Amino acid sequence: MDGELTCLAECGRPVGVVHVRGVLSLATAPALRSAVHECLVDGPNAVVVDLSSVRADLDATVGLLAMLARAAVASAGPSLVLCAPPSPLGDRLGQSAITRHVSVHANLDDALAHAHRTEPVRRMQRRLAADLASSEAARDLVAQACLRWGMLDAAERASTIVTELVANAVLHAGTELVVSVADLRQYLHIAVRDGSPRPPRLGGCADPDRQGGAGLLVIDALAAAWGFVPARDGKTVWATVQRVP
Repeated sequence: MDGELTCLAECGRPVGVVHVRGVLSLATAPALRSAVHECLVDGPNAVVVDLSSVRADLDATVGLLAMLARAAVASAGPSLVLCAPPSPLGDRLGQSAITRHVSVHANLDDALAHAHRTEPVRRMQRRLAADLASSEAARDLVAQACLRWGMLDAAERASTIVTELVANAVLHAGTELVVSVADLRQYLHIAVRDGSPRPPRLGGCADPDRQGGAGLLVIDALAAAWGFVPARDGKTVWATVQRVP
């Protein structure tokens, strides 16, 4: 399906909104993915995607939206809410398995109302300098969060992970950092945002002289999952720590 896609992201908390217009297909999907990721970086409770002005490759769109829903949860728990009026696309979404994970509404007012009723994610955040000494402040933030939320079973692993995330960002990005910790019930979610667009690379060169030192290899070993979300002004690298049953 030929055509162009434009996406206007209205980011912020508690709800971000992405207005989509044009043709949504495999070729144009990166524009929607980038807009949703841009909103996720702000840590909203929900992101509404307005598909009311979209023509779509139906099979490709359902798969793309399912992927975006998984990315939203991985990026600290916000819900993805869809506005899809009655149409071939709206009908397909309503009949698909995506409704187990994504709320679909026939108009934008209903979608926004549902998004604003979403239970907020408990979150703690701290802005830090691009300095290796910031690792101590990040560990302190994690310790406070684990104590406040009764997640002490995850504290040691989370402390090691945030040390590596911060050290990696200082070494490779060298920009101001924003460290956030969120309670996803069975998981503790840790994220570090920096100002470099360079993606993290598993197995990259570790610096034995810095605090931490083993980089993403340690994160990969300790985390239940990890990844990154690109943004226009950098990226967010995240990891989740599963609570002990």
